[in-house]
Amino acid sequence: MTPPDFDGVLIGSPNDIWIPTMMLRAGYRWCNGFTADCDFLSVMGRLAPGQTVTTAQAELSTLAAQLATAYPATNEDKRVLVFPAIGVSPDSREEFRYQMQLLMAVAGLLLLIACANVAGLWLVRGAARQKEIALRLCLGAGRARLVRQLLTESLLLALAGGVLGVILSFWGKDLLMALLVADSEGYRHAYDVSLNSRVLIYSCVLSLITGLLFGLVPALQSSRQDLTNALKRGDNRSGTSHQRLGGGLVVAQIAVSLILLAGAALLVRSAANVQKGMNFDSEHVALMRLRPRLVQYTPEKAQAFTRDVVRRLSALPGVESVSLAKGGGFAWLESNDVSVALPGQIPDRPENEFHVDYHEIAPRFFETLKIPLIEGRDFDDRDRPDSPRVVIINETLARRLWPNHSSLDQVTMVENHPYRVVGVFKDSRLRNALESPLPFLYVPYWQNNFEPQIDSRLVVRVLGDPKEMLPTLRREVVAVDEKVPISEDLPMAEQVRGHYKPVILASRVVTCAGLIALFLTAIGLYGVLAFAVTQRTREIGIRMALGAKRADILRMVVRNGIGLTVVGLGVGLVGVFGLTRFVASLLFGVAPTDVLTIVSASVVLMAAALIASYVPARRATKVNPVVSLRYE
Repeated sequence: MTPPDFDGVLIGSPNDIWIPTMMLRAGYRWCNGFTADCDFLSVMGRLAPGQTVTTAQAELSTLAAQLATAYPATNEDKRVLVFPAIGVSPDSREEFRYQMQLLMAVAGLLLLIACANVAGLWLVRGAARQKEIALRLCLGAGRARLVRQLLTESLLLALAGGVLGVILSFWGKDLLMALLVADSEGYRHAYDVSLNSRVLIYSCVLSLITGLLFGLVPALQSSRQDLTNALKRGDNRSGTSHQRLGGGLVVAQIAVSLILLAGAALLVRSAANVQKGMNFDSEHVALMRLRPRLVQYTPEKAQAFTRDVVRRLSALPGVESVSLAKGGGFAWLESNDVSVALPGQIPDRPENEFHVDYHEIAPRFFETLKIPLIEGRDFDDRDRPDSPRVVIINETLARRLWPNHSSLDQVTMVENHPYRVVGVFKDSRLRNALESPLPFLYVPYWQNNFEPQIDSRLVVRVLGDPKEMLPTLRREVVAVDEKVPISEDLPMAEQVRGHYKPVILASRVVTCAGLIALFLTAIGLYGVLAFAVTQRTREIGIRMALGAKRADILRMVVRNGIGLTVVGLGVGLVGVFGLTRFVASLLFGVAPTDVLTIVSASVVLMAAALIASYVPARRATKVNPVVSLRYE
């Protein structure tokens, strides 16, 4: 037994059991791991003293070249990749790097908003304390001592916020793990996101640095005063400079908030498009992978087993339709690619061949996934191994091959064999904002044109909840042959969410950040306007004494807030176009510069600014002219 906290050496892929290599020849996987045509194994070794990963890579690359020369049939173009066992595997490194960069960028923007917000409120507080600070200076307090006092207050505030943030992180990491725990095949993942000493030290240092950042400028501003004017308190030039600086900070907050809100809105729409699908319906669909290859089924026996399973499942109450897809890939994505050409077209070189993603599907597949057929028919019992080869293509491939007329009943060359087009379906593969429409084709599952079918994926549309139907579906499969392993049985909607996990993760994180930014920006704008109203109490009283109406005062204050908001939105629009291009690979079914989304984010910010401006404006309208004329 291993220690309880040891989950294996691959980050995120926990192991519950370990088996001896002798089982590799006993049907554990679909092929013998010690044969040349089976390459799912990895080799692990400990470096000799004084050796590095680089030297090991050089030695094994030389060995790989020697094997390629000795065995060109099986080892040509094979290479060896050496990497540390600790950390994320190279296959997943790029995906995790992008996700972490996005999360760090969002956290950094949110931190900037928080710093600007607190700095603005600190400026307001410093302006309110200008007479106190002037008295301290007159009584002999040095400027450096006052700056230290103000910085100490801001550092204590930052440290308290950092401690609260660390406490909230225990709750936040659980929410984050809920998004990362399952993949598209239903397998559970485990990542160690627990708090350790490095994270704690980093959080404390960051809190202290931010305390210095948002506390230094207000401290210097508050300690730099004209003592005579400050003690008179009839002069508001210091307050005006505080307002200008506070207004600049509010503009910065609004700009960054627009970036986060626009990004959040785009990602939310993208996540909704992913879960809804494009021209296919993943709701009420259950998936199951049948693995007769693992128990050494021949193609004939496997196909007989599969036909019996389909027949029994189709007869179940609550099952609307059943279909099959090739077992090597997702039921709704490609399993591989093939070369496609028109008759008579011969590429001059192999690299100039036109390759198209494809999948092998059984009859009723389009009905089960509700993929619309534009013209033609679905596959049916006529499409047998001894019948003419047929293919169904998507509208993008149809436009490319036959742009000026119908593609139905046309002949196309697939892997240099003629296929007759019997149907055209709508593009149903999701593509992000960086991809153009992708050509795609389907070939009949039962024609076995490329290789005999053994493993398969069941696609079952049910009337109710597919998760509740899965045990019933499993029992029917086991009733046909209990020896055949079943894996990756899950609702199709869960598989789609798992496959596009980065999109959903980004949308939820950026949305939370956007809402926090909106809240902080509203507070910052309210603080600046409330301070401005306090500073202009005498002026407002004079205006009202001279006949100004409450509505005029209300418009004056609100106009000030809206002016800051408009400037911030203008600055933020520049940043929006930069950020949206950064997340373009996560945007499905929505353009990075979608005008409606950006305008909606701007409207939300403007509405928040109106609310934040209205409260101090309404307070300004209640100023008593008699009292305000005696103010100070």
